[in-house]
Amino acid sequence: MTSKSILLGTCSLGLALTAMPALAQEVASDNPDARRLQTVTVTATKREESLQDVPIAVSVIGGDALTANAINTLEDATALIPNVTVAEGSAADSIFIRGIGSGVNQGFEQSVGTFIDGVYYGRGRSTRNPFFDLARVEVLKGPQATLFGKNTIAGAFNITTQRPTDTFEGRLLASYEPEYDGKAVEAVFSGPIADRVKVRIGGRYYDTDGYVRNSLNGSDDATREDYILRGQILLEPTDNLEVMLKAETSQFNSSGEAQQITRASPLIRALSLAVDPASEFNFDYNRSAPGTGNPFGLEGEDTNADNFAVTVNWDVGDFRITSITSQLGYDYDVWRDTDYTNLNFLTQNEVQDYSAFGQELRLTSPTDDKFEYILGAYYSTEDLENSKRVDADFNGVPPIAAFLTGTFGVPTAALTGSRNQRFQQDTTSWAVFAQGTLHASDRLRLTGGLRYTEDEKESIKSLFYSTFGTNDVNPLVSAVYPSLGFGLVQPVTNRSRAEDAVTGEVIIEYDFNDSAMLFARYSRGFKAGGFDEDNVQASPASAEFDRESVDSFEAGIKSEFAGGAGRFNATAFFNTFEDLQVSTFDGVASFIVGNAASAETKGLEADLAYQVTTQWDLAVSIGVLDATYTDFPDGPAVFGGGVTQDLSGRPLQFAPDLTVNFNTGYETEVVSGWSVRGELGAYYNSGYEIPGDLDPFLAQGSFLKLDGRLSLFSDNENWDLSLIGKNLTDEPTTQWGNDVPLGNLLGNNYFQRIDPPRTITVQAVRKF
Repeated sequence: MTSKSILLGTCSLGLALTAMPALAQEVASDNPDARRLQTVTVTATKREESLQDVPIAVSVIGGDALTANAINTLEDATALIPNVTVAEGSAADSIFIRGIGSGVNQGFEQSVGTFIDGVYYGRGRSTRNPFFDLARVEVLKGPQATLFGKNTIAGAFNITTQRPTDTFEGRLLASYEPEYDGKAVEAVFSGPIADRVKVRIGGRYYDTDGYVRNSLNGSDDATREDYILRGQILLEPTDNLEVMLKAETSQFNSSGEAQQITRASPLIRALSLAVDPASEFNFDYNRSAPGTGNPFGLEGEDTNADNFAVTVNWDVGDFRITSITSQLGYDYDVWRDTDYTNLNFLTQNEVQDYSAFGQELRLTSPTDDKFEYILGAYYSTEDLENSKRVDADFNGVPPIAAFLTGTFGVPTAALTGSRNQRFQQDTTSWAVFAQGTLHASDRLRLTGGLRYTEDEKESIKSLFYSTFGTNDVNPLVSAVYPSLGFGLVQPVTNRSRAEDAVTGEVIIEYDFNDSAMLFARYSRGFKAGGFDEDNVQASPASAEFDRESVDSFEAGIKSEFAGGAGRFNATAFFNTFEDLQVSTFDGVASFIVGNAASAETKGLEADLAYQVTTQWDLAVSIGVLDATYTDFPDGPAVFGGGVTQDLSGRPLQFAPDLTVNFNTGYETEVVSGWSVRGELGAYYNSGYEIPGDLDPFLAQGSFLKLDGRLSLFSDNENWDLSLIGKNLTDEPTTQWGNDVPLGNLLGNNYFQRIDPPRTITVQAVRKF
């Protein structure tokens, strides 16, 4: 099965397992003992433990599966995990688990925390970093408020990279996707270079043409080019001390967008067709945008990231002291065609710089038959600077210019202008935490954890209007543009806020027998409040949003059967959220940010993996979800529906009622020393809401996708040649869409971003 089709679901069991090409070599007969599934090691509890022993709903994606199936991003990796969505927007990715996530606003921190080698990445932009040389990706569902901290109210991604090895080894990879000229090359080398010194260095380059045809200029849009370089040095001065130094740099570039207007008002339809008679307004792989003028012809992004970390593990007797020190940051420059048409009247440039320092200290007790614990402290600082300029040139479209001057009395001199927003936020956080597990008997364990967090934020915000394409304040534009819905002038304003919270969890585990563990878990989590980066209202009430909180209840089972040849895991959950943070586009020129009254999520997630024979394996996962606003009387209204609507009882965003993933694989030896493996995966999704106003036009309906993989590999795993197919049925789907700006002037227009079509990739891997 493909790496995507291997991504099974909650409490995942066979995710990485069923994808391992070497699985057949590890079993010699069809008796249950020989068909026993491999043990999956996770660090979801800050210790290395078997997945089956962790009383948390966890999905695991193995590093070998990511490599073998050409998974390039976190969005690709999580696409088929039930109740998990990574939606790529223009500014940043929005991550949702069980219908809970963060909307589009640079002031938001994510509801799903991302941790790489123990380092916290709090911005949605960080999820766009290329995937490379990973040991595994753990998806922890539900609040992780004790060991992972604030802003994990919906869950966490716990990502682990590969470590330097005791012996020399390496990997070379090359892949090619002919339809869109997609190319990837990787090289990794690892091993000792001196006594007690090991290194691992590697890099990856990826490049692909776009999969959306632009009829205006003949280009292929949504191109992508990125690279990543990583170096690690593992020092072991003594038998009980290790120091890991890691440095990483990456770059992500793209040109053009995969989004298009899928509903156009009569005005926009007529104007677009006049510029490009091939313009269409269907949801497909064709678009006519952006405009051809400068800066209206610019559309793309350039992101650079540099990350450094030092991890120290010091074993003192049977105890371990861990220190993780990190410095990370990125900068990006993005140009967007914000009218989403082939016309030259709206464009936006956004520049952001982000840096963060983090320090965590932990004391881990030895594993004990009676009581074990973890004590820790955490400190971090974050600096965010965001500059956003919207350029408007209504003179570029004479009918719109005539409409504005004739109907709204806009002076000719004000038909061009720019809106400038400046936002800076400094965040300081610290926390102390403790978690302990009491072994009440051979079968019964009780776990309790608490975390105290203090969070302080300071922000500087301003909004001003200027002469087109400049930062020079223009009084005429400042007087006219607020009346068109662009927002009110805001002088430079300093704000600060501070909050603290106590979060934690209680867990009961019971070993029903040697092959089944039952657990129940209550947890309390919170996501910090903050300031609205995109606020255009110029009022204190709209400039700030409060924290949100959750009470979570889970109960589940983790079990093995057929002597370890099969696994079945399931989790039922019920969560209540208060003051849920929401962000909704107003249909004109900004996002409305605030706190919804309350929400509730409940459901069931289950998965089954079974090694039927030494050659045949299968896995099934299912997610059933009911995620609704329980009280949201003043929710945002859809276009033409007034200012607000009552969303109480309506579903949350990205919350499908049902998701099902079926995967199967079969392998057999074809000649001495060489085997063939075939895999097929099917994924069903019942559909979900996308924008915050739950506009039915933009909802994604139900769909079924198929993936496949055919691999020829050597028995010693040194060679692997694969044919990898994704979205074999060429099913068009979307994870992002919204109103086109200035709906108050231009009528009811929508854009949607289309997901990649069918691709067939050839990939060769050489290990040594």
